[in-house]
Amino acid sequence: MQSINGVMLREYPETLEKPLLEKRFEIQYMDNTYFHKTIFLDFINLEAQGHGRMWIFVVKDVEEFFYENNRSIYGEIVREVHDRIVPHLQQNYHYIVDVVLINP
Repeated sequence: MQSINGVMLREYPETLEKPLLEKRFEIQYMDNTYFHKTIFLDFINLEAQGHGRMWIFVVKDVEEFFYENNRSIYGEIVREVHDRIVPHLQQNYHYIVDVVLINP
């Protein structure tokens, strides 16, 4: 993993040779504002029902009940993570900023 603006990011080894839309990224972010713990995410591009292909943050290692009760907080955390890694993704992967979804 490499630190990108305070976010730990790595591309999954099995996607290294694949085009951008087939890549998958693993993210760890130490949230010191809301939960005071490490948040684990994947960032992947999938077919979103009714929307076509979209980049999606998948929140890992969290119970659905906890996520549902804290959905807006996770939205803030994911927005922060996204803002921190976008310049790196643009420079190194030619990522184009678009609508991003969050999924537990």
